[in-house]
Amino acid sequence: MKLLHNRGFWIFLAGLLFGHGLLFIDATVILHCINAMHTPWLDLVMVWSTRLIEAPLIIFLFVLIGVLVNKRAFALSLISFAVAGLSAQVLKRFVFYDRLRPHAVLDYDTWYRVEGFDLAENFSFPSGHSAVAIAIALSVVVSASSKAVKGIALFIAFIIAFSRMYLLMHFYHDVFAGMLVGLLSAGIVYRLFDRHLQHDLWWTSLHHDLLSKCLKR
Repeated sequence: MKLLHNRGFWIFLAGLLFGHGLLFIDATVILHCINAMHTPWLDLVMVWSTRLIEAPLIIFLFVLIGVLVNKRAFALSLISFAVAGLSAQVLKRFVFYDRLRPHAVLDYDTWYRVEGFDLAENFSFPSGHSAVAIAIALSVVVSASSKAVKGIALFIAFIIAFSRMYLLMHFYHDVFAGMLVGLLSAGIVYRLFDRHLQHDLWWTSLHHDLLSKCLKR
């Protein structure tokens, strides 16, 4: 019952319902609207956003989470990343293996493409980037005490998900499904591991122990 009085819960629920409503709009229409937003600076932002959860930047991201938030966020986000990524890949390759990406089904003579960014053709549904981005963000949300940090984590996750459509790598329904995979993955990981991460040690940052040892010397 406490959850029902949480403003964040209602905002999240409203966002989820809004996102579900967009599924009834032609995915090509949504992609066209996003494609019309292109500017040189936004191209750069979107390319770097989508690469944020690819090696080696993802390693830097996990370290940053551990240092700026705490070890609990580091552990939950790392496990959630693995679960969400694996789940998305299984769905892509063994369940929805025939779903093609925009590059394979659209006439690109009328579309804007970011120069130098390679496009794939297969395994479109669901979006793996969206899945792991949301899974990581939600792991930070349940571990951080700062509302600003929680907001930034969710904002970055949504930017990454948006970049997949901006760069013509996915249709909207691919991204929405990926976000649901990330949500479920983070939820399952939280339920399984949260009680094991309640010790005060997990609520300190990654560099806390190192600083403590240095101060004792």
